[in-house]
Amino acid sequence: MDTIKLIIKNTTAKQKVLFLSVIIIFVAAIIVVSILLSNNNNPAKIKIINFSEYSSAPQKYKQAIENATTTTLELSYPKLEKIYDAEIRKDSYKDKVDDETHRVNFLLDIPELEQSYVVNFTWTNAKSSYNNDISAEITCPRIEDMIYENSTCRSSENPIDDISKYLPHVNMTESGAAVRINIATFLEGTEHPGERYLSVLIRSCKDEGKFLDGQNYVIDWIKSLDFKPEDFYYNFTPVCGQI
Repeated sequence: MDTIKLIIKNTTAKQKVLFLSVIIIFVAAIIVVSILLSNNNNPAKIKIINFSEYSSAPQKYKQAIENATTTTLELSYPKLEKIYDAEIRKDSYKDKVDDETHRVNFLLDIPELEQSYVVNFTWTNAKSSYNNDISAEITCPRIEDMIYENSTCRSSENPIDDISKYLPHVNMTESGAAVRINIATFLEGTEHPGERYLSVLIRSCKDEGKFLDGQNYVIDWIKSLDFKPEDFYYNFTPVCGQI
């Protein structure tokens, strides 16, 4: 009788171990499939072809930059159908090293799409480091760093962040109205407190025709940069003095 009980007990223990093993394998399989599906649903559309010529950072940082650039690029190109070659611009790569930590900054060009971005990322080769933050910051370049005439860079879902690189903007309309465009912030107690808007001064000196011409100029200028005028708040102010 004792022998029978021992056999039953051992069999039950083996079943429990087998059951737990199956559960662990099943969960692991789900995780792997989820990762694969995630990567397939949003694969990087950018391949930096000269990364190793400039940086000795591990491959995972290159992949993080390519993924972050893809996400930013999709703000301008929602449907990317292929993988585009990108290259670090010559003489733009800067690497500041402090106690084995590299703070890197460079310009990344995508010739086929005529787009450029500023890339910032930090990495370390210290073996004792517990820094698991593998990420990159992608922003639009300054006007003086733009090399493509038709570039329409977007690096933020808020268009006023992207148009800010063109401001302040001052010009004269055909009717002789001087226009100055800049960014300001709505004060507390207004309809949109804390929101930023385009503050527009138009030197029209009570000439309604010039004032209207100045407003139309602003709308056309925004469209010429491939922005939507309806995405912004405005405050048009007629003035007579200097702007």
